[in-house]
Amino acid sequence: RLSAAGHVSEKKKLPAKAWIIGGVCCAVLIAGGVFFYIRHQQQVAAERVETYQQLLDEGNALCSTDPEKAQAMLLEAQELFPEDPAAYTGYAYALYSSRAYDECIAYIEDDLALGKNYDVSVQNQLSEILGAAYFEKEDYAAAASFFRLSTAGGDVTVSAMRDYAVSLGRLGDINAADEVLQRES
Repeated sequence: RLSAAGHVSEKKKLPAKAWIIGGVCCAVLIAGGVFFYIRHQQQVAAERVETYQQLLDEGNALCSTDPEKAQAMLLEAQELFPEDPAAYTGYAYALYSSRAYDECIAYIEDDLALGKNYDVSVQNQLSEILGAAYFEKEDYAAAASFFRLSTAGGDVTVSAMRDYAVSLGRLGDINAADEVLQRES
């Protein structure tokens, strides 16, 4: 080939050693990038779990003092981990705590389909909340029915058992109410 100065130039080949060194350098750079990407993703995931747990803990703690704020926090937690039922049961309880009984009932019965996608312990919790909401609305037949469902797992609160007995008593089934009270003791 002729160069601009009219000289014949030769194309120089890089030695194989240079190609190997270049390839190794590229591989090291790619591996380093992948390592830092994976590490960053793990850090993001850990922060997400931590944020979720904080929202869940604070939201549940606020149910008795500021249920509206609790609802907002628990909805935010649901967005972070939509597959975890804890934020859903917490939100249902926050609705109950804010005395939004109709909304609570609709949320559990319609939106959560009575919790059928969850395990028995979550279904029991939702049934207890549902029973309490119906109890507050003075629908004692529905309350008794859901309180009965909530006792299937055996882990029922004392107040739920008491409300269950009262519901049965209001329905005129004194013997069943007495049996529930006996189980509570």
